[in-house]
Amino acid sequence: MIQQDDVLFNGTGVGTIGRCAPYFYEQEALPDTEVTVLRSDKLDPVYLSIYINSIAGQLQVQKHLQSSSGIIRVYPGDIAQFQVWDAPDSVQQKIRSKVEVSHQKREQSKQLLEIAKTGVERAIETDEATATTWINQQLETLEINLSNSN
Repeated sequence: MIQQDDVLFNGTGVGTIGRCAPYFYEQEALPDTEVTVLRSDKLDPVYLSIYINSIAGQLQVQKHLQSSSGIIRVYPGDIAQFQVWDAPDSVQQKIRSKVEVSHQKREQSKQLLEIAKTGVERAIETDEATATTWINQQLETLEINLSNSN
């Protein structure tokens, strides 16, 4: 069973083998047979997934690749042999913080794109002034001030 803060490791597939992602959701889920669920009491899940996705982690993935019947895979027992730097908590939290900010910015950019699309549609259907007012209301709701955006 997948739980919040587990790390999901893709165990098969050319081009995707060894890719990891933390699971942030509160609801439990069932993993696919090709996904290995990783849990660590010592390492932050975001840090662990970033480390395995790094060159150091991917070299270990390559080292443990096995193939049969044309399918390449990394088995859970091999993943247990990976050497992962036990970075100080401050480093792990700094990495986690940067990833969280990145995810927040990505979600915000999706929202802004939807606002822009709908704004253009409203400008076409009504007029530019009405669309601009609607866009500004949406930005205010998101607490975005275009004159001070970074």
